Amino acid sequence: GGTYGLPWSISCEILYFNKDMFDAASIDYPTNDWAYEDFLAAAEALTVRKDDGTTDVYGCTLPNTQTWWAGIGGAGDQVYDPSNGQMVIGSGAEKFITDCATMVTNGVMPAPSSDTTDLFSAQRAAMSWAGAWNIGVYADVEGLNWDIATIPTDEVKYNTLHTGFYTINSQSANKEAAWTAIEWLMSEAGQDVVAKSGSMTTLNSVNDKGEWKTAKATTVENWDAMNDSMNAGVFGYTCLPTGVTNNAISLFNSAVLGDITPADAVQQASAYAAETIGY
Repeated sequence: GGTYGLPWSISCEILYFNKDMFDAASIDYPTNDWAYEDFLAAAEALTVRKDDGTTDVYGCTLPNTQTWWAGIGGAGDQVYDPSNGQMVIGSGAEKFITDCATMVTNGVMPAPSSDTTDLFSAQRAAMSWAGAWNIGVYADVEGLNWDIATIPTDEVKYNTLHTGFYTINSQSANKEAAWTAIEWLMSEAGQDVVAKSGSMTTLNSVNDKGEWKTAKATTVENWDAMNDSMNAGVFGYTCLPTGVTNNAISLFNSAVLGDITPADAVQQASAYAAETIGY
């Protein structure tokens, strides 16, 4: 009566940072044990303002779909309770929303908008919290001198695990053939193909070969950030319905803009989750 699948890869959120900007500001590079307070201080110090007071280079980009939840989980909220399927946010979410709102007000982060420009790749932001799958994207950006680290540690070291699954439709007329394909895809040979595409796999024996390290990401030195981030990973917001998490993020952004309070954003997001999921 359930749905089952075999995971073909694994990913997480990480911190991307511009090494040239850190060097220019004489700030030590982030480590995998970087404290959240150090991140906040660095983001302020790395912000470059124009003569009229507007921001030229942001200290960090605004959280995106994935990293809103990484920040909230790091601030101490459970985010998702696997025992009952509920979304669990509270004081941690309020704290992280408040911090982001303060950074937006001070010009350290960009305000939520319809502008989808990648400020980090455009070198208009010194740091970005984003999915590890952006490694291949930034590796293609000419002149971008960057590296990675684990997301800063706030109340707890928190990361969201991401994956995808191989499944067979219950109505398939070719179940045996589908299973044969999945068996190969989950073998070392099949997982080698995944690794060579730049993704960590679900087989440690394949990951240990290191082929998932994107060769064209020549400026990256701290590949240990990936394993460190995975070790802090949980299946959090990805287990909740997309409508629930997207509604919450919309409310978080409204709070950042000052349209509602962080407490109201958390209360409304929680009420919508309870109504939608049914608890």
